[in-house]
Amino acid sequence: MPACDQIAFGASRLPLLRQLHAVRPSYAFVADQGGTLKGFVLGRSVLLAGHVGPLVVDDLSTACALASAVFRAMAGRPVFLDVPEDEREWQGWLEAKGFRMQRHFTRMGLGGDVWPAPGEIRCYGIAGPEFG
Repeated sequence: MPACDQIAFGASRLPLLRQLHAVRPSYAFVADQGGTLKGFVLGRSVLLAGHVGPLVVDDLSTACALASAVFRAMAGRPVFLDVPEDEREWQGWLEAKGFRMQRHFTRMGLGGDVWPAPGEIRCYGIAGPEFG
């Protein structure tokens, strides 16, 4: 899990991942296929809601499956999820579930594009603007 997160995020966040898992293990899910990690999701409780993220996966169908699992675990609570603006299909799936845009984020970089290429493992949901 930490290795794929480092690829998707661009830096090691092992202490954060461990903390998120320790605080709310019931919001943690992993997807694998034949022993190969396809992605993971963690979640946390915020004031009166659940917050999903990070959600790190290699494809849209895995994102949907992991999101569905954590949404079920958060049943009965409002849910927040911060997603990349360039993932239009993903946004459409979330909108079909009732999610609505509330705020925008812009990730800026210097020194080249380090975002994983399509088909590589990537962030479909961030841990939150305060975490990345």
